[in-house]
Amino acid sequence: MVSSLSLAYMFLNTLFGALGAFVLKRGTVKYKFWKLIKTWYFWAGVILYLSATLFYIFALRLEDLTVLFPLNSFTYIWVIGLSYFYLKEKISKWSIIAIVGIMIGITLIGIGS
Repeated sequence: MVSSLSLAYMFLNTLFGALGAFVLKRGTVKYKFWKLIKTWYFWAGVILYLSATLFYIFALRLEDLTVLFPLNSFTYIWVIGLSYFYLKEKISKWSIIAIVGIMIGITLIGIGS
C-alpha cells in the first residue's frame, strides 16, 4: 500500500512542477530569453521546479520508484487545467482521452501496490 505521506509528497511534486511550467510560460510570452532570466517569472519557475524535485526526493525515500514515477504523469493534468483556465489554451479531445488514461493508470497503480 502506498503511504499517505508519499502521496502527499507526490501531490506537491506534481503541483509545484506544473506551477513552475505555468510561470515560465507566462514569462516567455512577455520576454525573450536574456530578459526573462532577469525577471521574477524565471526565478519563481526555477524555485517551483526545485521545490517539486525536493518533494520527489522525499517521496522516493518512502516508496519504490516503480510506484512513484508513473504518478509524475499527474503533472500533465495540472498543466492542462492551468493552460485551459489561465492561458486560455484549447484542449483537444485527445488531451481529454489522455487525462482519462492517466487517471485509470494512477488508480491501477494505487490498487496494485
